[in-house]
Amino acid sequence: MKPRGISVIRPTRCLAGGLASLASYLLFRPLSWEAFFPFASAFSMVASVMSLNDIMDAPIDSINAPHRPIPSGLISEGEAFFVASFFGVLAVLLSAPSLPSVILTGLLLLGGYSYSVRLKREGLVGNFLVSFLTASLIPYGASFAFEANELILVFFLMAFSLCVGRELIKGISDMKGDSLFGVNTVAVSLGPVVARNASVPFFVLAIALSFVPFAIAGFSYGYAFLIALADLLCAYSVATLEPSVIPSARKTANALYLSMLLGILAILFVP
Repeated sequence: MKPRGISVIRPTRCLAGGLASLASYLLFRPLSWEAFFPFASAFSMVASVMSLNDIMDAPIDSINAPHRPIPSGLISEGEAFFVASFFGVLAVLLSAPSLPSVILTGLLLLGGYSYSVRLKREGLVGNFLVSFLTASLIPYGASFAFEANELILVFFLMAFSLCVGRELIKGISDMKGDSLFGVNTVAVSLGPVVARNASVPFFVLAIALSFVPFAIAGFSYGYAFLIALADLLCAYSVATLEPSVIPSARKTANALYLSMLLGILAILFVP
């Protein structure tokens, strides 16, 4: 494996997953050394799933994303499988301080592996599953604190809605390879315009839910500023999307990922 081959874990995705888990944990507990566990376990879990996903997607990535580690030769499929296994075991070990977290880790890993191996090719079902798994990192972090409240549900639903919308948009950017390898996304089955239109209600719901924490937890300048940026970026990127132009869809998907990151950071400022 070449040094850059470690990018098979998609470090930025791992960091986002770790921060989502950490942010929800900090809704109930102060920042301390114990916060390492929800962050590191979620980071490792995402790393494991991303690595296996790259193995399963290698043929498609050779068309849609030839720069990815496996099709570009930075890492072999065998090495990527070792990385996936290593981080999967590490995620379980890091979740050991909390029995609910151990159970959730196993379930989320199983769901992530199932998505990568089979369900990703099932179009909308795959979109819903991966969005559910991503959003589940919010209650996952809270499980380390053995607590939950209305905010956890709101942030879970907000993340889920935004992820479903982004998956529909991302399907547009991946149409070329997906259509060749039988990945039945909405964009492939019904066309990019339908995929874009189908995503809009999910983005509207995510933006609407972003105001609910004000009613539950009160006003916070930090949360208001970051969530406003996230909402504006989400709305603008979708409004300016040209569904028939793949680079435009890819640009929108990247902007929506940034919107998700801003939303995660906003949770840290909830009073």
